[in-house]
Amino acid sequence: MVTALQAAWSSIAQTPVPETDPGSHYVEALDTAIRIGNDTDTVAAIAGGLLGARWGTAAIPAEWRELSHGYPGLTGDDLAALALKTVAREPR
Repeated sequence: MVTALQAAWSSIAQTPVPETDPGSHYVEALDTAIRIGNDTDTVAAIAGGLLGARWGTAAIPAEWRELSHGYPGLTGDDLAALALKTVAREPR
């Protein structure tokens, strides 16, 4: 797991942040994380979490959010809304 964290951090730190569109760093660094190889799903999951914390959901392409799901009947946008409510401690 430590190796995956190191690979994820390296992919983020070594991918330049574009001056004209800093938010695209999310996609570019995640692509780098996957191209590193080895345990790509774990490395990409860690990198995606760290990048999401840095850039927020707005940096995630809409097409990716539409494909995301984690619970029957909930879309990626539904899950993001639930996360925001949780952070704000609002009732479901």
